[in-house]
Amino acid sequence: MAIWVLATSVELPPKAEENEAATPEARGAFDGAKQVAIVGAEAEQVPTGTSTVPTFPRTFAAADGTEYRLLGLGIRTVSFLRIQVYVVGLYVAVPDTAVLRSLLARQIAPSGAALLPDELEELRARLLDGERSTVLWDAVLRAGGVRMVARVVPTRSTEWGHLRDGWVRGIMSRGGEYRDEEGFGVAVGGFKALFPGRRALPKGRTMLLLRGGKGGLEVRAEEDGGWVSMGVVEDERVSRLLWLGYLGGKTVASEEARRSVVEGVQGIVEGAR
Repeated sequence: MAIWVLATSVELPPKAEENEAATPEARGAFDGAKQVAIVGAEAEQVPTGTSTVPTFPRTFAAADGTEYRLLGLGIRTVSFLRIQVYVVGLYVAVPDTAVLRSLLARQIAPSGAALLPDELEELRARLLDGERSTVLWDAVLRAGGVRMVARVVPTRSTEWGHLRDGWVRGIMSRGGEYRDEEGFGVAVGGFKALFPGRRALPKGRTMLLLRGGKGGLEVRAEEDGGWVSMGVVEDERVSRLLWLGYLGGKTVASEEARRSVVEGVQGIVEGAR
């Protein structure tokens, strides 16, 4: 992810070689998402809108058998020329959809009851609003209990460092309230250390950003020999701010993806009626 909203006067996170959070051993046990890996290829395919990465799977199965379903997808573009950088799809664990439905509904109706038509419209309006979308998704993501995956596939060859730096800028620009809090800089430094800098990332290769039920984040990459874990960051603030870069705020990484996700979650919430 190459260009996000830029922050000014940002305190840089610790260098990877100075940051103990960069080593998997120092991070301790993870809350389950590290076992996620795509298995099997027989799934309905959804058009992405670009010929470079033409489709995404509607569903995929985790190594532990958990099924994940696509909420929405879109293309990340940069500059006024709308140069395509990657396709991103957001997935939710099927067993957690009821939790997601309840969390979303409670943002409109505290009782958690099925939303009425006018309340569904209010939910949609908040999800698309520049300020209220951040408040809504921040509350949902803080609550936990919903496993999610962001599937990222470059539409052109790039470097891991380009994606990393874009994500870090987005995290830091949205995480100003945490800048002076204990451990936040270390956690961001740990996230940065997961990526191998100037190493090439060919177009069409898949990367998975896995958010566990407690907010822990794992990065997995598709290699010639299968899936490789890049490591884990357990501080939920990192994954929450990363997700908000797609879902909340006036400017998001892909407005197309946000609107697609809104359609997906509307379907989930309407399913309770």
